[in-house]
Amino acid sequence: MILTLDVETTTVNTSKGSDPSPYREGNQLVSVGFKEDDNPVQYVWFYHANKQPTENNMKIVQDALDRADILLGHNIKFDLQWLFASGFKYDGAVYDTMVFDYIWARGVKVPLSLEECCRRHQTSTRKRKDILEKYLQDGYGFDMIPVDLVEEYGIADVQATYEVAQSQAKQEGKSIEQIAAYIGPVF
Repeated sequence: MILTLDVETTTVNTSKGSDPSPYREGNQLVSVGFKEDDNPVQYVWFYHANKQPTENNMKIVQDALDRADILLGHNIKFDLQWLFASGFKYDGAVYDTMVFDYIWARGVKVPLSLEECCRRHQTSTRKRKDILEKYLQDGYGFDMIPVDLVEEYGIADVQATYEVAQSQAKQEGKSIEQIAAYIGPVF
């Protein structure tokens, strides 16, 4: 099973800029969005000023990780760092759409943001940065932005990542599973 996943977190502001590290004191895991294969995206809450955490949130996410053969994400190292720091376990194969586009560009500098990958791969779902832009510019974190907007943004990220991976696999003439097999397990 392919598990497409994306996390939203708080970000501590320091004198050197913002720090989204899970190891920075004060940062919290806000939410995890994920989809299993072609199923709809599920959204699980951990920390938000105006939303109670989802009941059994750790179990829900860990069960999905346990069922996964491949963990798919855009810049998945960030998500894995948060998952591990939050106490989750995963040791299967990973597929990173950002790394795929970096390698596929063969040394040509191309923008690697999810938004740019969606444009390049002409996905039907796009990153919804527009709905959060004003809040982020005003210094709000994901834990303070209205819940419905965070969820809409997170769901779009998961779906867009999955669509980018499908496009990447198609351009290579392989399946997502075949491409992930080259990478292998995390550890």
